[in-house]
Amino acid sequence: MIGVSIVQSCFRHGQRYNLYCSSHDVVLCSTCVDQHRLCLKVIPLDEATVNAKRSTALADLEDTIIGALQNVGKIIKDQESASTTFKKQEVKIRNSITETRDKLNKHLDCLEQILVQDLTAKSNNCKSANWKTLQNLKLANQRLEHLKQETEQMKMLGSNLQVFLELEKLTVAEEIKSVKSSVSKIKLYKISFE
Repeated sequence: MIGVSIVQSCFRHGQRYNLYCSSHDVVLCSTCVDQHRLCLKVIPLDEATVNAKRSTALADLEDTIIGALQNVGKIIKDQESASTTFKKQEVKIRNSITETRDKLNKHLDCLEQILVQDLTAKSNNCKSANWKTLQNLKLANQRLEHLKQETEQMKMLGSNLQVFLELEKLTVAEEIKSVKSSVSKIKLYKISFE
């Protein structure tokens, strides 16, 4: 049981309370009464405290305390309920974040697949075009090498007349034109990502 500390002496004068001023609703000691000489309702404290335990003021105080306890109890239950609700909300939001992350991952996986397929197709196109150009250049190189060898043999083995007559037949212009055409069509491919 909680003990209640009740002050029964005047804090100003150190004397025991023995009077009550109902006009100002204060307890008085013998010295304090001088300040209440004009008050009409100063009575002995014993007379003022008769039936204090059964007074309306005490009943009102008890009702107020009970009401306040009920309100605080309801607020405590509401706060405990809110704490449980917060936990449920947190779990729900965490699940939502995880679901969103999964959706983003699936979307990014799909985008990655599309980009890789596009890259593969474009890379294959570049490789194919590069291979064709390289084959044309190698073929032109072989023909030029063949003409060079024929020219060297003609120079070494043929007479001046034979060289003169062969020069009319040998036309390098077409081969050079073919090489220039192949070179002009060369595209320097570069694969990049933006």
